[in-house]
Amino acid sequence: MSFKSEQHYLIHLLKCALTDTTPQPLPQHFSLESVFYFGKEHEVANIAFLAVEKLQNVEEKLFNKWKAYYYSCIKRDIEQQNLLGQVLSVLTSNNIRTLQVQGTVVKNYYPSSDLRTMTDIDLIVEKQNLKKASQVWLDLGIKVESLRLF
Repeated sequence: MSFKSEQHYLIHLLKCALTDTTPQPLPQHFSLESVFYFGKEHEVANIAFLAVEKLQNVEEKLFNKWKAYYYSCIKRDIEQQNLLGQVLSVLTSNNIRTLQVQGTVVKNYYPSSDLRTMTDIDLIVEKQNLKKASQVWLDLGIKVESLRLF
């Protein structure tokens, strides 16, 4: 198989990671470091790492950087899942109904939730409980970036 660019090779790595197959070697004229940074930019480098582990002759420094990124995504997922649990518990105990949406839900369809990186938690709250919910979040030390009324 021939690859047109580092981006195409990244797609190949993602496919191999998701199908648990060994990727083809990186073409000599490509930079695996560029593949890594492109993957980070699109928040899929953690998934690609599962295929990179199967490659031969990956420079140790880059491999360790990629591995650290992979584990940082796992850590972030654990922290987000714990925070989401706390938020939902407190909101429920205050009789505030919520609906989880967007990435908060989508990540449950991945083979492992840590493979879907997120920077936020998306919840819908009934309009009449918005101020009460905002106070709950602030009391938990959560920065509320966006409140939208529908």
